[in-house]
Amino acid sequence: MRLNPDGNRANLSPEYMAQLEALPERERRRFMLGEYQQAVDGALWRMEDFRRAAVITPATRGRVAATMRRIVVAVDPSGCSGPEDTRSDEIGIVVCGVDAGGNGHVLADLSRRDSPAGWARAALQAQVDWGAERIVAEHNFGGALVEATLRGINPNAALRMVTASRGKAARAEPVAALYEQGRVTHHGTFAMLEEQLCQFSASGYHGPHSPDRADALVWALSDLMLSTPPAAPARWVPTRFTLGR
Repeated sequence: MRLNPDGNRANLSPEYMAQLEALPERERRRFMLGEYQQAVDGALWRMEDFRRAAVITPATRGRVAATMRRIVVAVDPSGCSGPEDTRSDEIGIVVCGVDAGGNGHVLADLSRRDSPAGWARAALQAQVDWGAERIVAEHNFGGALVEATLRGINPNAALRMVTASRGKAARAEPVAALYEQGRVTHHGTFAMLEEQLCQFSASGYHGPHSPDRADALVWALSDLMLSTPPAAPARWVPTRFTLGR
């Protein structure tokens, strides 16, 4: 049982609730929502360090999307067989964008437990809703099965399959550095996603389950902000160099 002021708003003054809302993020979650989080030594993310913007609604989604230079939908698959399969991890589905200034934005967390066809449809619909450039999906779990599931629903979907060649913490560290630089903004509060991020340290992931949501975020922001741009085609450039003496 969880008892907290947020669930008792009808009997508390608006002034008191406003004071709780104004607390730093970690204290707000503890004293208003009743969520206590064990601190991780050397955590790569801290709850109080997340930069925030207004929650995106269906009415404002198009306006926010128009300010992004690129948007991707990232998928971190699992062995989940359906919504009732609580023994398996969730499928991470996170929508992120990068604006003209090179700053990252976490736009939506659509992670869920669903059948392969269910999560594939959700990811493809998110690509349409947000006008995303492509879907980035991890290739490791199930190999070609992930791509085949997405292609089976939309053969023409723009996909990029990525392979994890390093451990989770090693992949997460460069993305955590973007947060330290103040270059990533969360549009709203993504409680479960942010809790997973705060369980990462340089020594690994310390959460009780797989960081499915956090992994999807890492894939998305890595694709948007850390990928090496393709090399420009070779061309002749005039110079003043001469072999003459």
